[in-house]
Amino acid sequence: MKHHFLIYTATALLISNCINIQAVENGDNRKTVIAELGQPDKTIKSGDYEQLTYERGQIELLEGTVIAADIISIEELAKRRKATEEAIEQARKTAKKLHSPENLLRGLEKKAVMVNSVAFTSRSGRDRVAELRNFGSEHPGVDITAELLAALADWEKEELENAPPPVDYEKYEAARAQLQNAQDRENEQDIMDAQHYLLMRDIIYPYIGYSSGYGYGNRSPYRCPAHGRPTPCRPGGSSMYPSYRPPRL
Repeated sequence: MKHHFLIYTATALLISNCINIQAVENGDNRKTVIAELGQPDKTIKSGDYEQLTYERGQIELLEGTVIAADIISIEELAKRRKATEEAIEQARKTAKKLHSPENLLRGLEKKAVMVNSVAFTSRSGRDRVAELRNFGSEHPGVDITAELLAALADWEKEELENAPPPVDYEKYEAARAQLQNAQDRENEQDIMDAQHYLLMRDIIYPYIGYSSGYGYGNRSPYRCPAHGRPTPCRPGGSSMYPSYRPPRL
């Protein structure tokens, strides 16, 4: 008995898998697609490329051969059709309910309370437009044209009042040019400082004991101009050559 049950289960799974196999696969030609799915609802063709649109999906062909197939099964199509029909029926019921005399009466009462309340009139034009649109979706039979136009006019006025001042492009370009000139002057000064540093390094450093390739003491070919001895001055300079700080590179 158990053996028969397993056979029945395997057979059912096999049948289910066969049903879900796509009728069109990559590599099929256009004639096979038409034979399996019929004439397409829409066709887009560009050179050797062609796209066929069906209710169940799309087929892409290149030189008459399928290169991509996105097709749902018949069972899935039936489920989607049923869901669509249910959604349409629900929309009809909702529309019937919204246009009913009871909903119209409730909308008129709600409108009278809303437009005369301080909470509504003290709000910005933008917020009033949003609330009126929401009210119109709930009570489509109630006329709110005048209130909506007034709120839109207030919204536009608020946008103009809160808008930033226009940009003076002449002042903007002048400020940009002034800033660029200041940066150029600073760069030129840095270059001059660097050149001055290199010049002073070759003139002063041999006398104040910095390593310049000439060594120290009697080995130096230079004599200190402060006291005439061949020994160099200490770093920090003398009364004749004060201390020198290299500029920023």
